Amino acid sequence: MQNVSASIALLTSNVLVCLALILLRHSAADASLRSFYLLAANGVAGLLGFLPPRKENELKLDRPSLAVAVWSACYCAEYGIFLVYPRLISLSQLIVCNSLAPLAAVYLSQDARRTHLNASRKLFATAPVLLLLGISYLEGVRSASLSVFAGSILLVVFLTVVCSQSCARYVARTKSPGWSQPRLTILNAVFLAIVLCLVLGTSRIRLLASINMALCLGFGAMVLAIQRLYVYGLKRADPFISAMTLCTIVPISLGMEMIFEHRMLGSAEIILAAGYVLSNAVLAKWATRNGQANDNALV
Repeated sequence: MQNVSASIALLTSNVLVCLALILLRHSAADASLRSFYLLAANGVAGLLGFLPPRKENELKLDRPSLAVAVWSACYCAEYGIFLVYPRLISLSQLIVCNSLAPLAAVYLSQDARRTHLNASRKLFATAPVLLLLGISYLEGVRSASLSVFAGSILLVVFLTVVCSQSCARYVARTKSPGWSQPRLTILNAVFLAIVLCLVLGTSRIRLLASINMALCLGFGAMVLAIQRLYVYGLKRADPFISAMTLCTIVPISLGMEMIFEHRMLGSAEIILAAGYVLSNAVLAKWATRNGQANDNALV
C-alpha cells in the first residue's frame, strides 16, 4: 500500500502543477507579472511552511541544505531559460526532457539501490518511456526542426531537470517534507527575484501596483501542497515507480490543455497516453507485491 499512497501523492502533485500552470498562464497578459505571481507564491508557501515553528526548522549548513540550494537553483535556472527563450523549445522537446530526466535522476541520486523490483521488472519500468517518446514524435511532426542553438538550450534544460530531481531524491531520503518544503520555496522566491531583476530590469517594478493578493495566496497554497506531496511521494515510493509516476505529468498536461484550452489531440496520442497510465498502474501493483513479500521475509 505504501507505493499506492505515494503514487497517488505524486499524481495529485502532477495534477496540481498542471492546474497551477494553466491558472498562471491566464492570470495576467504580461509575462513579468505572471513571473512575479510565481515568485510571490513560492514566498508565501515558504512562510506558511515554517508555521508553526519547529525545532527541525533550525537553519544549518549541512549536505541536505546544500542539496536544497542546488535543487532550487536548478529549478530557477530552468524557469529562467523559458523566461528568456519562451518559444525556442517545442512541446515535443519538453516531453523528451520530462520522459528521460526522472529515470536518469533515479540512477544519478543512487535511489536505484532502494528498489524492490527485479532486473526484468526494472526493464519493464523503463519501457513506458517509449510511449511518451511516441507522443513526443507525434507532437514533433507539427513543430519546426531543432537548431544547434536550440539544441544546446534543450540540453541545458535537460541537465537542470535531472540535477533538480536528483537533489530532490537525496533530500527526500534524508529529510521530511516539512523540513525541505519551506527552505526550497523561500530559496525559489529569492532566486526568481534575481532572475526577474536580471532579465526584466527594474523598469517593470511599476507592475507590482496591479498584483492580485488573492492570486498570490492561492498560488502559494498550491505550491505548498505540490512540494509536500512531491517529497512525500519520492520518500515513500519505489524509485522506479516514482520516476514513472512523475512522467505522468505529460499525459496529464495534454489532457488539461485539451479540457481547459480546447487543444486538439490525435487519437494516437490519446492511446499512447492511456497506455502509459495503465503501464504505471501495473508497475505499482508489482512493486506493492514485491514490497509485501520482502516485509514478510523479514518477519
